Amino acid sequence: MIGTKSLRAGAAVFATSLFLASCSTGGTDTTTTAASGTPAEAAADTVVATTNVWADVAGSVLGEAVPAVISNPATDPHDFEPAAADLAKVTQAKVLVANGGTYDNAIYKAADPANVISALPLSSEEHDHEHEGHDHEHEHEGEHAGHDHAHDENEHIWYDTTVVREVADKLAKAAEDNGVQADTAELNKRLDDVDAKLDALPVARIAQTHPIADSIVENSALEDVTPEDYRQATLNHTEPSSAAVAALITQLENGEVDLLINNPQTPSALTDRILAAAEQNDVPVIDIAETPQGGVDFFDYLDEIANTLTDKLANS
Repeated sequence: MIGTKSLRAGAAVFATSLFLASCSTGGTDTTTTAASGTPAEAAADTVVATTNVWADVAGSVLGEAVPAVISNPATDPHDFEPAAADLAKVTQAKVLVANGGTYDNAIYKAADPANVISALPLSSEEHDHEHEGHDHEHEHEGEHAGHDHAHDENEHIWYDTTVVREVADKLAKAAEDNGVQADTAELNKRLDDVDAKLDALPVARIAQTHPIADSIVENSALEDVTPEDYRQATLNHTEPSSAAVAALITQLENGEVDLLINNPQTPSALTDRILAAAEQNDVPVIDIAETPQGGVDFFDYLDEIANTLTDKLANS
Protein backbone atom coordinates (compact mmCIF):
# COMPACT_ATOMS: atom_id res chain seq x y z
CA MET A 1 0.00 0.00 0.00
CA ILE A 2 1.38 3.42 -0.83
CA GLY A 3 0.20 5.38 2.21
CA THR A 4 2.29 6.94 4.98
CA LYS A 5 1.96 4.01 7.33
CA SER A 6 5.35 4.53 8.92
CA LEU A 7 4.17 7.91 10.21
CA ARG A 8 1.17 6.46 11.96
CA ALA A 9 2.46 3.38 13.72
CA GLY A 10 1.44 2.36 17.20
CA ALA A 11 -1.74 4.17 18.22
CA ALA A 12 -2.96 4.74 14.64
CA VAL A 13 -5.07 1.60 14.46
CA PHE A 14 -6.85 2.40 17.72
CA ALA A 15 -7.36 6.06 16.78
CA THR A 16 -8.72 5.14 13.37
CA SER A 17 -11.13 2.69 14.97
CA LEU A 18 -12.44 5.42 17.26
CA PHE A 19 -12.78 7.85 14.36
CA LEU A 20 -14.74 5.43 12.25
CA ALA A 21 -16.96 4.40 15.15
CA SER A 22 -17.84 8.07 15.63
CA CYS A 23 -18.78 8.59 11.98
CA SER A 24 -22.20 7.03 12.46
CA THR A 25 -24.62 6.03 15.16
CA GLY A 26 -26.06 3.33 12.89
CA GLY A 27 -24.89 -0.22 12.40
CA THR A 28 -23.05 -2.39 14.87
CA ASP A 29 -19.98 -1.23 16.76
CA THR A 30 -17.33 -3.67 15.57
CA THR A 31 -15.02 -2.69 18.41
CA THR A 32 -17.45 -4.36 20.81
CA THR A 33 -19.03 -7.13 18.74
CA ALA A 34 -15.74 -8.66 17.59
CA ALA A 35 -15.16 -10.17 21.01
CA SER A 36 -12.55 -12.61 19.83
CA GLY A 37 -10.90 -10.18 17.42
CA THR A 38 -7.93 -7.93 18.00
CA PRO A 39 -8.18 -4.12 17.85
CA ALA A 40 -6.56 -4.31 14.41
CA GLU A 41 -9.27 -6.68 13.20
CA ALA A 42 -11.97 -4.42 14.61
CA ALA A 43 -10.47 -1.40 12.89
CA ALA A 44 -10.28 -3.24 9.57
CA ASP A 45 -14.01 -3.90 9.74
CA THR A 46 -14.93 -0.23 10.24
CA VAL A 47 -13.90 0.93 6.74
CA VAL A 48 -14.87 -1.20 3.75
CA ALA A 49 -14.70 -0.49 0.03
CA THR A 50 -16.81 -1.98 -2.72
CA THR A 51 -13.85 -2.81 -5.00
CA ASN A 52 -10.09 -3.20 -4.74
CA VAL A 53 -9.62 0.13 -6.51
CA TRP A 54 -11.48 2.12 -3.87
CA ALA A 55 -9.90 0.01 -1.13
CA ASP A 56 -6.48 1.09 -2.40
CA VAL A 57 -7.57 4.72 -2.47
CA ALA A 58 -8.94 4.55 1.08
CA GLY A 59 -5.90 2.64 2.31
CA SER A 60 -3.60 5.26 0.84
CA VAL A 61 -5.38 8.03 2.76
CA LEU A 62 -5.61 6.18 6.09
CA GLY A 63 -2.24 4.46 5.90
CA GLU A 64 -3.57 0.96 6.54
CA ALA A 65 -5.17 -1.83 4.54
CA VAL A 66 -8.87 -1.46 3.79
CA PRO A 67 -10.82 -4.57 2.74
CA ALA A 68 -12.90 -4.76 -0.44
CA VAL A 69 -16.20 -6.58 -0.83
CA ILE A 70 -15.15 -7.66 -4.33
CA SER A 71 -11.71 -8.97 -3.47
CA ASN A 72 -11.23 -11.34 -6.42
CA PRO A 73 -9.61 -9.34 -9.26
CA ALA A 74 -11.00 -11.79 -11.82
CA THR A 75 -14.56 -10.80 -10.92
CA ASP A 76 -16.31 -8.35 -13.22
CA PRO A 77 -18.09 -5.94 -10.84
CA HIS A 78 -20.95 -5.59 -13.32
CA ASP A 79 -21.82 -9.25 -12.78
CA PHE A 80 -21.18 -9.41 -9.04
CA GLU A 81 -24.08 -10.42 -6.85
CA PRO A 82 -23.22 -9.93 -3.16
CA ALA A 83 -23.88 -12.81 -0.78
CA ALA A 84 -25.43 -12.33 2.65
CA ALA A 85 -21.97 -12.25 4.20
CA ASP A 86 -20.91 -9.46 1.83
CA LEU A 87 -23.95 -7.38 2.70
CA ALA A 88 -23.27 -7.97 6.40
CA LYS A 89 -19.82 -6.41 5.97
CA VAL A 90 -21.45 -3.38 4.39
CA THR A 91 -24.13 -2.91 7.03
CA GLN A 92 -21.60 -3.32 9.85
CA ALA A 93 -19.08 -0.91 8.34
CA LYS A 94 -18.95 2.62 9.72
CA VAL A 95 -17.67 3.96 6.38
CA LEU A 96 -18.16 2.44 2.93
CA VAL A 97 -16.05 3.81 0.06
CA ALA A 98 -17.92 3.19 -3.16
CA ASN A 99 -17.94 4.05 -6.84
CA GLY A 100 -21.56 5.18 -6.85
CA GLY A 101 -24.05 5.30 -9.69
CA THR A 102 -25.37 1.89 -10.69
CA TYR A 103 -21.89 0.39 -10.94
CA ASP A 104 -21.78 -1.05 -7.40
CA ASN A 105 -25.39 -0.34 -6.43
CA ALA A 106 -25.90 -3.99 -5.50
CA ILE A 107 -23.33 -3.53 -2.72
CA TYR A 108 -23.81 -0.04 -1.34
CA LYS A 109 -27.61 -0.14 -1.31
CA ALA A 110 -27.28 -2.15 1.91
CA ALA A 111 -25.46 0.73 3.64
CA ASP A 112 -26.82 3.81 5.34
CA PRO A 113 -26.25 6.53 2.68
CA ALA A 114 -24.83 8.76 5.42
CA ASN A 115 -21.99 6.25 5.83
CA VAL A 116 -21.04 6.16 2.13
CA ILE A 117 -18.24 8.16 0.52
CA SER A 118 -18.59 7.77 -3.24
CA ALA A 119 -17.13 9.00 -6.49
CA LEU A 120 -20.54 9.34 -8.16
CA PRO A 121 -23.95 10.19 -6.70
CA LEU A 122 -25.71 7.22 -5.16
CA SER A 123 -28.48 5.69 -7.23
CA SER A 124 -31.79 4.32 -6.01
CA GLU A 125 -32.08 2.12 -9.08
CA GLU A 126 -31.60 -1.61 -8.95
CA HIS A 127 -28.28 -2.82 -10.33
CA ASP A 128 -29.43 -4.12 -13.72
CA HIS A 129 -26.26 -3.56 -15.75
CA GLU A 130 -27.91 -0.70 -17.64
CA HIS A 131 -25.56 2.26 -17.24
CA GLU A 132 -27.68 5.38 -17.26
CA GLY A 133 -26.24 8.85 -17.71
CA HIS A 134 -25.24 10.57 -14.49
CA ASP A 135 -24.22 14.08 -15.57
CA HIS A 136 -21.08 13.89 -13.47
CA GLU A 137 -18.92 16.41 -15.29
CA HIS A 138 -15.44 17.71 -14.65
CA GLU A 139 -13.68 20.63 -16.23
CA HIS A 140 -10.08 19.75 -17.01
CA GLU A 141 -7.66 22.64 -17.14
CA GLY A 142 -5.02 23.10 -19.78
CA GLU A 143 -5.00 22.17 -23.45
CA HIS A 144 -7.51 19.33 -23.01
CA ALA A 145 -10.22 21.49 -21.43
CA GLY A 146 -12.16 21.44 -24.69
CA HIS A 147 -13.00 17.75 -24.43
CA ASP A 148 -16.75 17.35 -24.04
CA HIS A 149 -17.16 13.66 -23.25
CA ALA A 150 -17.80 14.46 -19.55
CA HIS A 151 -18.10 10.76 -18.64
CA ASP A 152 -21.54 10.74 -20.26
CA GLU A 153 -23.09 7.37 -19.44
CA ASN A 154 -19.78 5.87 -18.30
CA GLU A 155 -19.29 4.91 -14.68
CA HIS A 156 -15.69 3.65 -15.01
CA ILE A 157 -14.83 6.82 -13.13
CA TRP A 158 -11.80 5.59 -11.16
CA TYR A 159 -9.53 6.21 -14.14
CA ASP A 160 -10.20 9.95 -13.74
CA THR A 161 -7.46 11.25 -11.48
CA THR A 162 -9.56 14.30 -10.56
CA VAL A 163 -12.31 12.09 -9.18
CA VAL A 164 -9.86 9.89 -7.27
CA ARG A 165 -8.49 13.02 -5.59
CA GLU A 166 -12.03 14.12 -4.69
CA VAL A 167 -12.80 10.81 -2.97
CA ALA A 168 -9.48 10.90 -1.13
CA ASP A 169 -10.15 14.46 0.05
CA LYS A 170 -13.62 13.52 1.33
CA LEU A 171 -12.22 10.63 3.34
CA ALA A 172 -9.30 12.69 4.65
CA LYS A 173 -11.64 15.47 5.79
CA ALA A 174 -13.87 12.98 7.58
CA ALA A 175 -10.84 11.56 9.35
CA GLU A 176 -9.36 14.92 10.32
CA ASP A 177 -12.73 16.19 11.54
CA ASN A 178 -12.63 13.33 14.02
CA GLY A 179 -9.06 13.91 15.16
CA VAL A 180 -7.45 11.14 13.12
CA GLN A 181 -4.41 11.83 10.97
CA ALA A 182 -4.93 11.34 7.25
CA ASP A 183 -2.55 12.09 4.43
CA THR A 184 -3.22 12.52 0.71
CA ALA A 185 0.27 13.75 -0.16
CA GLU A 186 1.59 10.45 -1.52
CA LEU A 187 -1.64 9.79 -3.40
CA ASN A 188 -1.47 13.21 -5.04
CA LYS A 189 2.18 12.71 -5.94
CA ARG A 190 1.42 9.42 -7.66
CA LEU A 191 -1.50 10.94 -9.54
CA ASP A 192 0.58 13.98 -10.53
CA ASP A 193 3.10 11.60 -12.13
CA VAL A 194 0.33 9.85 -14.07
CA ASP A 195 -1.20 13.16 -15.18
CA ALA A 196 2.16 14.31 -16.49
CA LYS A 197 2.51 11.15 -18.59
CA LEU A 198 -1.03 11.43 -19.96
CA ASP A 199 -0.47 15.11 -20.80
CA ALA A 200 2.62 14.12 -22.79
CA LEU A 201 0.81 11.56 -24.97
CA PRO A 202 0.71 12.49 -28.66
CA VAL A 203 -2.46 13.09 -30.64
CA ALA A 204 -3.71 9.66 -31.67
CA ARG A 205 -6.93 7.92 -32.69
CA ILE A 206 -8.00 5.10 -30.40
CA ALA A 207 -10.87 2.64 -30.40
CA GLN A 208 -12.12 0.53 -27.50
CA THR A 209 -13.61 -2.96 -27.39
CA HIS A 210 -15.31 -1.77 -24.20
CA PRO A 211 -15.36 1.88 -23.03
CA ILE A 212 -13.11 1.32 -20.04
CA ALA A 213 -10.67 4.17 -20.68
CA ASP A 214 -12.90 7.18 -21.38
CA SER A 215 -11.41 9.14 -18.49
CA ILE A 216 -7.89 8.47 -19.73
CA VAL A 217 -8.86 9.68 -23.20
CA GLU A 218 -10.42 12.84 -21.75
CA ASN A 219 -7.24 13.62 -19.81
CA SER A 220 -5.00 13.34 -22.86
CA ALA A 221 -4.74 14.29 -26.52
CA LEU A 222 -6.20 10.91 -27.53
CA GLU A 223 -9.34 10.85 -29.67
CA ASP A 224 -11.85 8.03 -29.35
CA VAL A 225 -13.08 7.06 -32.83
CA THR A 226 -15.06 3.96 -31.79
CA PRO A 227 -18.29 3.82 -33.84
CA GLU A 228 -21.10 5.29 -31.74
CA ASP A 229 -23.47 2.35 -32.22
CA TYR A 230 -20.76 -0.04 -31.02
CA ARG A 231 -19.92 2.19 -28.08
CA GLN A 232 -23.51 2.57 -26.90
CA ALA A 233 -24.09 -1.19 -27.02
CA THR A 234 -21.02 -1.94 -24.91
CA LEU A 235 -21.89 0.81 -22.45
CA ASN A 236 -25.22 -0.91 -21.90
CA HIS A 237 -23.60 -4.35 -21.74
CA THR A 238 -25.47 -5.59 -24.76
CA GLU A 239 -24.03 -7.27 -27.82
CA PRO A 240 -23.13 -4.79 -30.59
CA SER A 241 -24.90 -5.29 -33.89
CA SER A 242 -23.12 -6.95 -36.79
CA ALA A 243 -23.09 -3.58 -38.55
CA ALA A 244 -21.45 -1.87 -35.57
CA VAL A 245 -18.75 -4.54 -35.33
CA ALA A 246 -18.18 -4.38 -39.09
CA ALA A 247 -17.77 -0.60 -38.86
CA LEU A 248 -15.07 -0.95 -36.21
CA ILE A 249 -13.25 -3.66 -38.17
CA THR A 250 -13.39 -1.46 -41.28
CA GLN A 251 -11.74 1.35 -39.32
CA LEU A 252 -8.93 -1.02 -38.33
CA GLU A 253 -8.49 -2.23 -41.90
CA ASN A 254 -8.44 1.31 -43.33
CA GLY A 255 -5.77 2.61 -40.97
CA GLU A 256 -8.21 4.87 -39.14
CA VAL A 257 -7.20 3.62 -35.67
CA ASP A 258 -3.75 4.16 -34.18
CA LEU A 259 -4.30 2.09 -31.03
CA LEU A 260 -6.95 -0.39 -29.86
CA ILE A 261 -7.79 -0.55 -26.14
CA ASN A 262 -9.16 -3.90 -25.01
CA ASN A 263 -10.82 -4.82 -21.74
CA PRO A 264 -9.66 -8.42 -21.10
CA GLN A 265 -12.46 -8.92 -18.56
CA THR A 266 -15.14 -8.72 -21.26
CA PRO A 267 -14.02 -11.39 -23.77
CA SER A 268 -16.40 -12.58 -26.48
CA ALA A 269 -16.37 -14.00 -29.98
CA LEU A 270 -16.95 -10.47 -31.28
CA THR A 271 -13.97 -9.00 -29.44
CA ASP A 272 -11.88 -11.93 -30.70
CA ARG A 273 -12.76 -10.87 -34.25
CA ILE A 274 -11.85 -7.26 -33.50
CA LEU A 275 -8.54 -8.22 -31.89
CA ALA A 276 -7.72 -10.48 -34.86
CA ALA A 277 -8.43 -7.59 -37.26
CA ALA A 278 -6.12 -5.33 -35.24
CA GLU A 279 -3.34 -7.91 -35.39
CA GLN A 280 -3.79 -8.47 -39.12
CA ASN A 281 -3.56 -4.75 -39.77
CA ASP A 282 -0.67 -4.04 -37.40
CA VAL A 283 -2.74 -1.92 -35.02
CA PRO A 284 -1.16 -2.07 -31.56
CA VAL A 285 -3.37 -3.29 -28.71
CA ILE A 286 -3.21 -2.41 -25.02
CA ASP A 287 -5.20 -4.25 -22.36
CA ILE A 288 -6.85 -2.10 -19.70
CA ALA A 289 -8.82 -4.22 -17.26
CA GLU A 290 -11.90 -3.26 -15.30
CA THR A 291 -9.85 -3.63 -12.13
CA PRO A 292 -6.11 -4.32 -11.50
CA GLN A 293 -5.20 -7.96 -11.87
CA GLY A 294 -2.90 -10.23 -9.89
CA GLY A 295 -3.01 -8.22 -6.68
CA VAL A 296 -1.42 -5.15 -8.29
CA ASP A 297 -2.02 -1.91 -6.39
CA PHE A 298 -4.34 0.50 -8.21
CA PHE A 299 -1.81 3.33 -8.30
CA ASP A 300 0.88 1.03 -9.67
CA TYR A 301 -1.58 -0.20 -12.30
CA LEU A 302 -2.57 3.31 -13.34
CA ASP A 303 1.10 4.21 -13.74
CA GLU A 304 1.66 1.02 -15.74
CA ILE A 305 -1.19 2.00 -18.08
CA ALA A 306 0.31 5.45 -18.64
CA ASN A 307 3.72 3.93 -19.34
CA THR A 308 2.30 1.35 -21.75
CA LEU A 309 0.33 3.98 -23.65
CA THR A 310 3.49 6.05 -23.93
CA ASP A 311 5.52 3.13 -25.26
CA LYS A 312 2.87 1.83 -27.68
CA LEU A 313 2.17 5.24 -29.21
CA ALA A 314 5.85 6.08 -29.49
CA ASN A 315 6.41 2.92 -31.53
CA SER A 316 3.25 3.01 -33.64
